[in-house]
Amino acid sequence: AKLLAPELESVLLIGRDQESIAAINQQHRNPRYLSGVDLPKQISASGETCDAVGFPLVVFAVPTRATRQCAEELYRCGLHESTVLLS
Repeated sequence: AKLLAPELESVLLIGRDQESIAAINQQHRNPRYLSGVDLPKQISASGETCDAVGFPLVVFAVPTRATRQCAEELYRCGLHESTVLLS
């Protein structure tokens, strides 16, 4: 996300840990995985998978065994057929 952000208008991270989500949105840091790294302002976070539906590109950064489940959830949320999925 940090590498893509300078080239994009916005990057949305979907996570499960509410503390990390809040830190990314408020402090632009991910204390759990990248405590000493400032994240670009274009990066925000959400705990809702459906929030990713409006983006033209979805990058799966999950364990392989979770990829199908995440893709199915995005489909149920109404993911547009032109959205690029990258794993």
